[in-house]
Amino acid sequence: MIKPWFIPLEDVISFPYTVYAHTRAGKDRETLQEHTKLCESYLTKILSERNIEQPFLKIARMFGLDSEEKSLELYFEMLFQVITFHDVGKINPCFQSDKMGNADPKEFAIQGLKGSAHSLLSAVIYLNHFMQKINSIEISKLQKRQLSIFCLINGFVISRHHSNLGSIKEFLVKFSDNGDVGTILQGMTLKHDFMKDPIYNMIGGLYLKKWKNFRENLNEEGSIAVYTYTRFLYSLLVSCDYYATSEYGNGVSVNAFGNDSEIYKFAESYEGTDLLKGIREYETGVSQPKGINKLRCDIFLEAEKSLRSNLDKNIYFLEAPTGSGKSNVSMNLSFQLLKAGLQKIYYVYPFNTLVDQNLETLKDIFGKDSAIFNKIAVLNSNTPIKQEIRHKDESEGEDEIYTQALLDRQFLNYPFVLTTHVSLFETMFGDERESAFGFSQLQDSIVVLDEIQSYKNKIWSEIITFLKIFASLLNMKIIIMSATLPDLSYLTSNSVGVAKLLQNRDRYFTNPQFKSRVNISYELLGQEINLEMLADYIAGQDIKKNKIAVEFIKKSRAYEFADMLAEDERITAPIYFISGDDNRVDRAERLKIIKENSEKGLILIATQVIEAGVDIDMDIGYKDISKLDSEEQFLGRINRSCKRSGKVYFFNLDDASRIYSDGDYRMNKELTLVNEDMQLILNNKDFSPYYNTVMEHLKESYNCSYNDDENLKKFFNALVGGLDFTSTAKRMKLIEDSDWDMPIYLARDLIVDGEKISGMEVWEEYKKLLKDQMMPYAKKQVCLSNVRSKLNYFIYQIKKTSTIEFNDMIGELHCISNGERYFKEGRLDKKSLEEGGSMFLDM
Repeated sequence: MIKPWFIPLEDVISFPYTVYAHTRAGKDRETLQEHTKLCESYLTKILSERNIEQPFLKIARMFGLDSEEKSLELYFEMLFQVITFHDVGKINPCFQSDKMGNADPKEFAIQGLKGSAHSLLSAVIYLNHFMQKINSIEISKLQKRQLSIFCLINGFVISRHHSNLGSIKEFLVKFSDNGDVGTILQGMTLKHDFMKDPIYNMIGGLYLKKWKNFRENLNEEGSIAVYTYTRFLYSLLVSCDYYATSEYGNGVSVNAFGNDSEIYKFAESYEGTDLLKGIREYETGVSQPKGINKLRCDIFLEAEKSLRSNLDKNIYFLEAPTGSGKSNVSMNLSFQLLKAGLQKIYYVYPFNTLVDQNLETLKDIFGKDSAIFNKIAVLNSNTPIKQEIRHKDESEGEDEIYTQALLDRQFLNYPFVLTTHVSLFETMFGDERESAFGFSQLQDSIVVLDEIQSYKNKIWSEIITFLKIFASLLNMKIIIMSATLPDLSYLTSNSVGVAKLLQNRDRYFTNPQFKSRVNISYELLGQEINLEMLADYIAGQDIKKNKIAVEFIKKSRAYEFADMLAEDERITAPIYFISGDDNRVDRAERLKIIKENSEKGLILIATQVIEAGVDIDMDIGYKDISKLDSEEQFLGRINRSCKRSGKVYFFNLDDASRIYSDGDYRMNKELTLVNEDMQLILNNKDFSPYYNTVMEHLKESYNCSYNDDENLKKFFNALVGGLDFTSTAKRMKLIEDSDWDMPIYLARDLIVDGEKISGMEVWEEYKKLLKDQMMPYAKKQVCLSNVRSKLNYFIYQIKKTSTIEFNDMIGELHCISNGERYFKEGRLDKKSLEEGGSMFLDM
């Protein structure tokens, strides 16, 4: 650990009067010095628990700042003083007068500042101090140029610590001839004389020129290193600032920052399960499992052995057949990495459904030991803020408990996290202030990414490039797993730091236990099929014994077919429906029925939501074709247990290229099952020719495009290395916002875990909380998270062109009090909604 040191504010600033940082009713005002020292103490605490200096040291070495001892010392001094200087701009007389009620300041305006603003002034004072120090130190010109760049970045971070990250260019423009900084410096020199340092010449566009010259010489690795440095430092600054402000306001002292000295107990508990004992007995020759269980054990042990042989790598690819127990394998790999010194675990899934499903799996494993299970936190919109993550001090009051819970959630202070790809990408790339709060928590972590190929392949190159360099700088180990896994390292300049955990994947994929688990029929592809014909085919099956899944790529088509079968006298088996419209309670209940009903026949009609990892085991499947990846995922829902025989019929009803509107190259006709070559690939389970074609196209499209919005090198150089966080966030967004939909709240009564929940009562509780101006902030946010998790049971998306009548509205959320009339037999009745003037989105 590098011990931080801090400059006394009095050595930099003259204090002609008492300067306050915060005020709160019923408490003495907090001085700037008091707040600063508290922030500094939090940085010291975080440094003592987590080796946060390591990423900064790696980046310093990348830019040669370790070649001279004085350079490295000043590099860390500037880094630590970001905490010291971040609020020094609160000397602004307008801030003191308007925000702190301080009557001492005699002058009330500093030209160039907007009223009581202080962050830009803090950055100016910081730069004024350290640019002079850089110029006076005896080091080479190259070292001075590099240090001045990091000094600029630090100033930018200070200037944004109360706002979204935006772009550094917006900050540097303020230093031009006509920018705000020159006016600020002139005003301070003439009127206020706060700064003890002489005024350093910062204007004239020099900083913009320096930044442009630096940025233009960055490669991809350097660009992401600068991006990582900035985001990591921003995360640390706002963490220390928040912790200190909360301690002043609520008396809550934070002493745990996400690491857990007993996280090794996850591995100990896991090894004690019957499943692991059985695998270890097989490993030592004590027992001999049969059939598919033997293959699962082999995959488990080969992946474990391969991991141990490649601990120097950062990215691990786990490509294993559907039904081979990838979740179990990845869990073991995570715990093995804990033994190697990693500190945190993130399990990341495409959908909230899978987060909930895997939480249940973890509950089965660790639920008997509440001390271990309570360390697991779920981060998504469906789950309230966790309050039992740590041991409660009996002396704590209600406010302290709520404050700690909120801080833990905002800054991801958990040792074991389950979340979604969208949530993780917000932490990595979102430009909103709250998005970056938890970025520093990625250090020393294990990240398991499930089904990453589910998202648009337009940004596969960006994803793998970021992940490789994040992992290297932040000491992360990333496990990427799927049954259809492209070798994403092909899209980067090299495959250094990457390991495949199953060297001979064909040994498993071509084994009859997996390859022949499902018989595939393409007979319907040659026909112009319609819903009536599809109903005839299903009616011809033995529906009394078989569980049949039918997947459509268009949601409205699934609704239409479900209504058709419900009226078909030939269909005597129960019909279940699952789509993106379902709330998690209804979906979980249907999945439970389907999973537990192993003997009787049933029919499941669904959209793509059942593809990735949903734990159902059907006998017969019918699917409208889309991406080849999706076809294999669907096959994974058929004869999953390998106890019977399974069959899947593919048909071509709707044009998938019109459904997937993100320009995904995989939707080109020659890469779908219309092409017999793709049928052969799906039959043989060798997806490499398919992915090679896709990735060649991606490489070509990026390299041939000279448009800044498309060209990969320009993206990393101009936007990522240029610290344009807004544009980077836009490019790396996994799911685009729709301009055509609106949320609607269908209030009705539900039974959740045996408890009756009234949709209107939840709605009224939400309104009451929003209006409550007296409740302490932390308590209000925790209570709102509890209510919002219940709100999700009743929220659906409809087209904005809807003319449906509603009873109440909060923001853009429209409430219908008698929502039950839009449901039939527990399923959303789309027809009645249409008759009411509303059309649901196709997904």
